[in-house]
Amino acid sequence: RLKGVNIKLVEADLHDFDSVLNAVPEGIDAIYHAAGNVSHWPLEAEIQYKDNVIATRNLVKVAEIKKVKRFIFTSTGATYIHSNKSPEEAKSISCDYIRTKLLAEFEIRTAIARGVDAVIIRPCIIMGRYDFSNYSQIFQRLFYGKFLVVLPGSIWFNHAKDVARAHIKAFEKGKTGEAYFLGGNKTDWFDVYCRAAKIMKVKPPAFKTPLCILNLIGYSMLIVSYLTRIKPSLTPQLINLLLPVINVPEHEFQKTQNDLEYRPAKLEEILSDCFHWMQEEGMIKTQPPQ
Repeated sequence: RLKGVNIKLVEADLHDFDSVLNAVPEGIDAIYHAAGNVSHWPLEAEIQYKDNVIATRNLVKVAEIKKVKRFIFTSTGATYIHSNKSPEEAKSISCDYIRTKLLAEFEIRTAIARGVDAVIIRPCIIMGRYDFSNYSQIFQRLFYGKFLVVLPGSIWFNHAKDVARAHIKAFEKGKTGEAYFLGGNKTDWFDVYCRAAKIMKVKPPAFKTPLCILNLIGYSMLIVSYLTRIKPSLTPQLINLLLPVINVPEHEFQKTQNDLEYRPAKLEEILSDCFHWMQEEGMIKTQPPQ
């Protein structure tokens, strides 16, 4: 996927401090730490902690030693409601993904206190081109008329290109120690599915999946996964992540807009770009099935 891009690939084990130390050159302009383990399966909690917390700790320590000029950390909008928690309180967060991402933010803040120039980005749902396996599944299931869980509740949707630009602006103009919440279009999942169906000219979903049914499916899949050791597509942790009750004050959006020049694309553009890219990639046929 990076073919033709003018980059140099360097392998490193992010769990191993010495491996990271040897991989990072001295005095580079920036480290963008956008990698993360987004699992919502409790059986992967241990490796998720290593991927999200230990890896971040190693990277930011190396950034300090190698005098990296700026460190940009990609977190998640889901940590916002836990912003006032202490590291000890953060350990009690039930969702493994949110807990480990918040603990990773504490690693960044500890480094900032030591003099590292770092900025935190907190994006919500990201959709757009180059989505090979995440929310693109919504389009595929809608297009081919497959069973689709329609989440109740609302959340923010961002265009991938806008999130990428925000990361660049974070390097150029972001304020040291700030955490920027990227909330684009706030709408409910049912509306997103219906708009996507309209763009693809296919039948939209008839109704939202009731939360009780959603939880029943999530817990059933989780129980089966413990027996089969096959990772489930839906878990109670994922349901809770995607159904947030987040009241984000206007000044947070204003800060992101002012400092990062964040101007989120309209939802129709986000969905259209994702769909047309999937057609180009052959992930969806040109015409819907009859």
